[in-house]
Amino acid sequence: MTDPTTSNSVYASMPKVELHRHLEGSLRLDTMLDIAREFGLTIPASLHRLSGLVQVQEQDPLTFQNFLAKFNTLRLFYRSPEIIRRVTREAIEDAARDNVRYMELRFTPVALGRAESYPLREVMDWVCASAAQAAADFGIQINLIVSVNRHESVELAEQVADLAVQHREQGVVGMDLAGNEAEFSTPGNGQARRMCARPSR
Repeated sequence: MTDPTTSNSVYASMPKVELHRHLEGSLRLDTMLDIAREFGLTIPASLHRLSGLVQVQEQDPLTFQNFLAKFNTLRLFYRSPEIIRRVTREAIEDAARDNVRYMELRFTPVALGRAESYPLREVMDWVCASAAQAAADFGIQINLIVSVNRHESVELAEQVADLAVQHREQGVVGMDLAGNEAEFSTPGNGQARRMCARPSR
């Protein structure tokens, strides 16, 4: 019988490709506690209790709604450009420690900028610059996918799509339509898709 410890070690040592990691869902628990102390956020003081708010637990219902609800807490922490840069770097560092050699990291500029009403262009600049530096530092290839949520307006989707096109030279390779598929369909987003398909300026 194979020793699980040995198996885990073998899997950990294997080079990997990761095609679907969400930046907003990649905060370290320790980082969240640091941010909460700095900005006076009220959250559980223990990592165990905090994890219940931001990570799916064994006793949780296995529903898409429960999974999405975790992001309501996660998105409270993006309080400064430095935090957005830090979380981007740490997400890439964590992937490199897992021996991920290539990763597509998706992020939602609207969600990252909402807590402090940051301009979407600046949010994208911060993520792109931090990702490029982290990729070089940790020896991992990173491409970025920009997300927009299904429940948001077509006009906002078109704005994000336009910015995604403008950031093609900074590592953005695609656009993602995220969120609750059961309750929100995708009418009207054809223009946004066409914008992403056009040549960069």
